[in-house]
Amino acid sequence: MTQPVLQVSNLRFHYPQSSAELRLDSFILNLGERVFVEAPSGAGKTTLLSLIAGVLQPVSGFIELLGQPFSSLPETKRDYLRGCHIGYIFQQFNLLPELTARENLLLLEVISPDRFRGMSASQRQQQWSQLASALGIGTFLDRPANRLSMGQAQRVAVMRALLGRPALILADEPTSALDADNRDSFLILLEQLCSSQGTALVFVSHDAQLKNRFERQIKLSPMTDTNE
Repeated sequence: MTQPVLQVSNLRFHYPQSSAELRLDSFILNLGERVFVEAPSGAGKTTLLSLIAGVLQPVSGFIELLGQPFSSLPETKRDYLRGCHIGYIFQQFNLLPELTARENLLLLEVISPDRFRGMSASQRQQQWSQLASALGIGTFLDRPANRLSMGQAQRVAVMRALLGRPALILADEPTSALDADNRDSFLILLEQLCSSQGTALVFVSHDAQLKNRFERQIKLSPMTDTNE
């Protein structure tokens, strides 16, 4: 049996001095699967992704990443596993504005060198070329990030997330600023790239129109006030 990429069980989380609690009872994601998490305003979309990424720790319950007890590991171990196995597409893309697109991408090898462990220089170059070609970013790689259009910045952010072939991609509403045509084109491309690399995808959005594009759907309820 194939080991799940991600397993969540009885997850509970609330911020200090807050009684609003995020709850997710059970969730398993296998390699190559794509899941859409529909979450209305106030449901804790970004909070959930931060928990899955190991940036936050649950109050109770557990999260496993590739068979590792991810949520209960020391911070340094979580940081290591995140760097190796998780790519993140932020809603605002989080590119360093004064660096070029190319420099933002190369920075990943400095920040998360373990992501590329086991890949030879030629394999890295081959993946770089394949992703750059598929995403159509070759013409603006040397343009500063603060001079990229929204669509261009988005494509750089996707390439950064996929470099090194992580097992899991977390996408935090990456289509929220796109019109319908560009949104659909982007989703098709993201699906193709994840499929070609065998990468699992957790895509979080409030836009219910997108959910039928995904193999599985989960609806995240608004954070519950535990004092009620």
